[in-house]
Amino acid sequence: MTERPCGKDCPRRKPGCQNEETCEKWKEHMIRVRADRAERKKRVGAAADYREVRRIKQRRYQERG
Repeated sequence: MTERPCGKDCPRRKPGCQNEETCEKWKEHMIRVRADRAERKKRVGAAADYREVRRIKQRRYQERG
């Protein structure tokens, strides 16, 4: 996960400032977060596909016996 772009010491910090439309730092942060999530989802999906294919092949092998 990526670190948040600004902390409590940010001079432009105010209620509701953590929004892509109002803060350029937050916009860049959210782009990195989305990329990180997409990569993680891709890895999890690939692992799930591998397990499913392996399970199907094992079932076919057992049926041929």
